[in-house]
Amino acid sequence: MQVPAICAFTNMDHKRRHEPLVLRKKFDRVSYPKYDNYNAVEVSRTASIPADYSGLMGVPISYMIKHCPEQFTLEGLANPDVPTVDGERKYRRILIRNRNPEAARKTA
Repeated sequence: MQVPAICAFTNMDHKRRHEPLVLRKKFDRVSYPKYDNYNAVEVSRTASIPADYSGLMGVPISYMIKHCPEQFTLEGLANPDVPTVDGERKYRRILIRNRNPEAARKTA
């Protein structure tokens, strides 16, 4: 029997944990709105993480399967309040920060 959408997370080291995400998006205030109740911006999909943003970002929990500790720091959970943008509730988010956004700015 196979159960979809179930993951186990570990702090054990493995090769995939050190593969950085390829970030293709650039930050702009329209595409990445700020939360009403957190000092962070909304990133609706892991594939949409901006390469050049140095602030706090709220990403989906599915981000965890692609987390690379050399690329991002885990800052915590948007907890206990569910984040909102313009009064609209979002799903629970993991808060991350890019360790080296300047690298993306230099290549732009």
